[in-house]
Amino acid sequence: MMAPCWMAGLGASRRAEAGGTKADQRRSSRFDLLSWAALLAAIVVTASGEYQLGVHAGFGSWIAAGIPAALDVYALRAMRVRRDVMAVVFAMIAVNGLSHLVSTGLLRVNVPLVVAVSAIAPLVFWRVHLLASATTVVTGGEVCAADDVTGDDDVASVPERPSDAPTTPVSYTNAVDLAIRPLYDGGLRPTTKQMTAAMTNAGLEPKESTARAARIRIEACEPHLKDRPSALTG
Repeated sequence: MMAPCWMAGLGASRRAEAGGTKADQRRSSRFDLLSWAALLAAIVVTASGEYQLGVHAGFGSWIAAGIPAALDVYALRAMRVRRDVMAVVFAMIAVNGLSHLVSTGLLRVNVPLVVAVSAIAPLVFWRVHLLASATTVVTGGEVCAADDVTGDDDVASVPERPSDAPTTPVSYTNAVDLAIRPLYDGGLRPTTKQMTAAMTNAGLEPKESTARAARIRIEACEPHLKDRPSALTG
């Protein structure tokens, strides 16, 4: 019996990540702590302006508090899955800029402004829903290397895939895998440098150990890719 594709990738990626040095792990930990500290500080600073904009747009004092709450949830979700980070940053900049323009009298409250403020909550709901779905099964194909898999996951509870099961299209949900998989479309096996460059372009932290782990996951899910010539020699 053959284990599901993503289970093979999971085991391989864990072995690759374990091969990283302790120094890399410490640097990664410090990076994560600083990222979250910066995010929390930004949330505190921007929440006041977001709240005031809601009040200026005619929301009650309690309802206006929902605007910073919605944007903060969006920011936290974006940081958690490492997607939409730039969008949420621009949204916070725009909302705070409009708030201060209205507070200083440089901008009058008008119909477009009220409509824009009223649209914040529905738009945030839509984006957060899409970001949450990034960690769920993708229909129409086999899921490979789902996001947010930790060492505590009970992989034994996942049903095994029969060895004679028909081949189905692989659907990737992990953000790193999604950034690296297209590199195989050129017919060559990507190098670490190419993978980290793709991760940078996707707004992800370009760690070499993470890139190599993703390559192992992808090739565990699609074994034929491992037989392709390396881009170093192609």
